[in-house]
Formats: sequence, C-alpha cells, structure tokens
Amino acid sequence: MKKRSCGFSLVELLVALVLGLLVVAGAIQIFVAAKSTFSRMDRLAERQEALRFIADSISRDLRVSPVVYGLDPDTTKEEPEIYISFDPSYPDHPYCGSGSYLHLVRYRGDTASEALDTAFWCGAEDEDINVVLSAHRVSSIEDSSGSPVTPSGSEVLQEEIEAVTFSKKGYAHLASVATSTFQVETRVSLSEELWPGASASQREFLFNTFRREELMSRLELVPVFASGAGGT
Repeated sequence: MKKRSCGFSLVELLVALVLGLLVVAGAIQIFVAAKSTFSRMDRLAERQEALRFIADSISRDLRVSPVVYGLDPDTTKEEPEIYISFDPSYPDHPYCGSGSYLHLVRYRGDTASEALDTAFWCGAEDEDINVVLSAHRVSSIEDSSGSPVTPSGSEVLQEEIEAVTFSKKGYAHLASVATSTFQVETRVSLSEELWPGASASQREFLFNTFRREELMSRLELVPVFASGAGGT
C-alpha cells in the first residue's frame, strides 16, 4: 500500500502566497494613508501656530503703542515695515533686560529671506530716541544730538513667511481726525514650503488690531451716534 505524502500542493502554496501579498498590500496602503493624514495635520498645526504667534506678537505691541510710524496717514497703502513706539513705563514686553526701558520696536517682512524679523531699541527711561521720517517712511533712528542709534537687538520672529505688509484702517465715525491710525491691518502670506500645493490667495491671511489708547480717546463720540440711531 502506497504511503500518502503530507504537506501542501504547489497550487495551495501559490494561493496562500497571493492572499498573504494582498493582506500586506492592504496594510501598507493603510499605513501610507495614515502617515499622509498625520503629515497634513502636523503641517496644519504648524501653520496655525505660526500665524497665532505672529498675530499675538504684533497685536500685543500695537495695542499699547501711543504712536505708530511707517504708515501713510492719508491712504491705506500697504507698507513692508512698521515702527511701534512705547511709553518707557510699559513693563510687559520680552525685549529689554532689567534696568533698561523699551522705546521702539520694528516689524519688517523680509521677502529675500522669506521671514518676519523684528528689531528693538532700549535705553534709559529719560533717553531721547527720535524717529526721523522721510514722507511717512522711517529714514533713521537718532538720539538727541542727531547721531544714529543702532538697535539694541534683533531677531527673526518667524521663518517661511513670503511677505508681510501693514496698512492703516480707520473709521470716520470713531476718529475725529480722518488720517488717524486707529486700526492697523496686517497681511501675512505664508511660503509655499509651509503650505505646499496651496494657491497664493489660500496662503494669505489678514488680522486687524485696534490701538487701545486711541480707541479710548474716541469712545466719547459713540453715545452721540447711539442716541441718534434710536430715532429722529
């Protein structure tokens, strides 16, 4: 009597191999899809964090600034940089060390390096740091004797930023002076590296900041309009 051989036939092995490959291929597809989703979410979080940091930094300084330089007072023309002055008694800032007072901060969009950078001027509380204008743009920063004053420090605030512009926005019913810089609009364009595949319009974001000191000085006009809106 012949002894029956044990094991799998060639056809059975081939079927098992094909089924195994299908299972592996499905697992690879799931892994690739999950990794792609994770990468998209990670880049989204990176973009949101970059925009939040820029908006928080610029808005924090603009809100408390008594004077803003670098914007055309007569138009809403966009400018690549802005200078923000401070009352030396302003304590809540990350710029100057102890014993030194903050006088001025500059924000500038550097299109060549695709970055938003900042520079700041610190000094004694009673030190004169003068902003010299040519038309409405800042041409130099000088001391009381007319000598140029170099920044106390500078840093890149955020990279992968294609462009940053600033413009004046105003509301005639709240500002007694039509050319008043009551509200500043900041336009931020992210680079293609930070948002691959997005169009230029998709990579562009706007945020507006009201200057607190000027807002409070204009609020006395609000009751006039509020009372006039209720009837004749």
